[in-house]
Amino acid sequence: AGAGRSSLQVPAGRVLQIQPPPGTVVRTGTKVTLTPSLGPRPVPVPDLVGKTIPAARDLLREAHLALGKRSTRFSDRFPEGRIIAQSEPGTATAPQGSAIDVVLSKGPTPQPLPNVVGKSEDQARRMLTPWVVNERGEYSDGVPRGRVIAQDPNPRAKLQPGQAVTIVVSLGPRFFEVPSFVRMSRTEAVAAIQALGLHASVLPVPGSNGDTVRGQLPEAGIRVRAGSTVTLYVA
Repeated sequence: AGAGRSSLQVPAGRVLQIQPPPGTVVRTGTKVTLTPSLGPRPVPVPDLVGKTIPAARDLLREAHLALGKRSTRFSDRFPEGRIIAQSEPGTATAPQGSAIDVVLSKGPTPQPLPNVVGKSEDQARRMLTPWVVNERGEYSDGVPRGRVIAQDPNPRAKLQPGQAVTIVVSLGPRFFEVPSFVRMSRTEAVAAIQALGLHASVLPVPGSNGDTVRGQLPEAGIRVRAGSTVTLYVA
């Protein structure tokens, strides 16, 4: 037998060449040399980790290899759609024309959601930092203004970081009795009015430079609707 040679057409171990060639008339005892196939020649495998499928396909084509099977799993290191592993590492070689299987990232591992019901809006947002928080308001007679009434998905449900969580924040009661702001400073009264979901209108008493609330409309105890305006008379 002769030394083997690489071949894309003849599988490894099969006879690649006979010398003299088949059909040649020879004398009995003539030496016949068989050259075995070594199969496809080995070529360097490119490093595909971190690449997209189109980029990996181009790299494999340049290396005279092919893209094989694709599977997926979660990865906290690579974004969704990036290659996180390959069947033959970038430091290895593979037979020319062979296929390299890859594993694609499905994005970060889902995490259980904390329970933010009853928390303030700011507390809820801090607890939900890994996710995108969407918010909507609802009137509530039982939950103080600014507190979370509900969340979607529910607590302990697992959700990938970066996905959306909706929180429902109380706007307070739709109708309520307006408290007294008399004898507060202008700044304190305006802040208190806004905290109730009301609007403040400030009117200085003519001829006065004072900064204390002397009167208000509607008066304390009057039932108002959320979003109404309270007028302060300051002197």
